[in-house]
Amino acid sequence: MKYDSNTSGLSERLVDPYKSSAPYGEGYCHNRGEVRKFRFDRVINIKITNKKFIKPKSWKV
Repeated sequence: MKYDSNTSGLSERLVDPYKSSAPYGEGYCHNRGEVRKFRFDRVINIKITNKKFIKPKSWKV
């Protein structure tokens, strides 16, 4: 996705979505190597891929 962060500016990120609760989505950000929250109003563009994601057992729901 293309994301406009308040602190680091515009960037492209590969994110495995985890959950959403307006106004945030949460997912594993491959760029940062950790689970991050993303504000929906800062998402510029999303491209869906055909890659599969399996949630690690260590993630708590």
